[in-house]
Amino acid sequence: MTTTNNRLFASYEWCLETVEGEDVVDHHHEPRLDDLPEPESDQRIVLVRSWGNDEEGVVDRSYAYPDGPDSLPATFDGGQKIKDNHRRQWAQLGEQFWIPSLKIS
Repeated sequence: MTTTNNRLFASYEWCLETVEGEDVVDHHHEPRLDDLPEPESDQRIVLVRSWGNDEEGVVDRSYAYPDGPDSLPATFDGGQKIKDNHRRQWAQLGEQFWIPSLKIS
């Protein structure tokens, strides 16, 4: 993270999680969805919002698991609105990255 005056700020990245049972055993983060490799059957996509700065590090993290191949939830699990640029990325590439069997309930 890069910041000035140590003010808190949000950063966003897409994460490809590898799942075994209920546990996430590995993850791969990229700022753009199209930078991630295509998921395998034991992986799922999540949009991650981190809140922090260089001095304190990440002080809060929120997640948004897609609702389907063409739909993101309205907000992150912490209540923050999902930005339009992330919605556009998912609208363009969601079909490629959606694996229904690993949807979060």
